[in-house]
Amino acid sequence: MPTVISSCVQGLLGTILSANEPLMSAGLDSLAATELTNVISDSLGVEVSPVMLFDHPTLESITSILTSEMQVSGE
Repeated sequence: MPTVISSCVQGLLGTILSANEPLMSAGLDSLAATELTNVISDSLGVEVSPVMLFDHPTLESITSILTSEMQVSGE
């Protein structure tokens, strides 16, 4: 999953981020957050809210929360 999320970010923002680099430092704003969550949702087949990106602003934290949510919903 980290590779999928990283690829989504790179495709949208045009930059490669480290796992702990804030998305906002790469230029993520509210419009881009909406676009990014749509891309992640389509790629992973899960619903992702744009607010999540502001609550979890790094690739590592996004991966962690989505992994947890997917495990809970899979049970």
